Amino acid sequence: MKENLYKTKDVADQLNVSAGTVLKWVKKHDIPYSVNQYGHYCFEEKHLPLFNEIKEQNRQLVSTSTKKEPPVTTNVLTEKITDMEDKIKILERLVSSKADDIVSFQLMEHRKEVRSVSKQLQKIEDRLYKLEDKKETWAMTELPKQTKKDKRVLTSILSAMRIM
Repeated sequence: MKENLYKTKDVADQLNVSAGTVLKWVKKHDIPYSVNQYGHYCFEEKHLPLFNEIKEQNRQLVSTSTKKEPPVTTNVLTEKITDMEDKIKILERLVSSKADDIVSFQLMEHRKEVRSVSKQLQKIEDRLYKLEDKKETWAMTELPKQTKKDKRVLTSILSAMRIM
């Protein structure tokens, strides 16, 4: 004689939980099941008490974990808020101080860079002045001008070289 089989939805309806919860319990607690031709999980009637035990265990865990704590007085809350505000102020000061340190460091680095660039610029200017002085000295020393006679001699030499 074949025993009654219950699908996931039937078990869930009996226990008043979702089908997903039943499937989680099956996987977590290794509850035996079979799969019918449509791919549905099927449970034998003898395994239904396992589901009831699991549900009861979960209910007990939830009830012990949700025990009410005594109410907190206004004075205690006020103290905690004051302490938190003090801690926040301290943290704000630390952050501000850190930001100031970072800005100071960056400013010092920029000053170093400006000094370095300024030195390089000064060197370039000095070189430029020296070159300008040399140019003026060269301009003052007159080079001998070529005369027409010199040009004719050069032209004749070059012509003679072409012929050869």
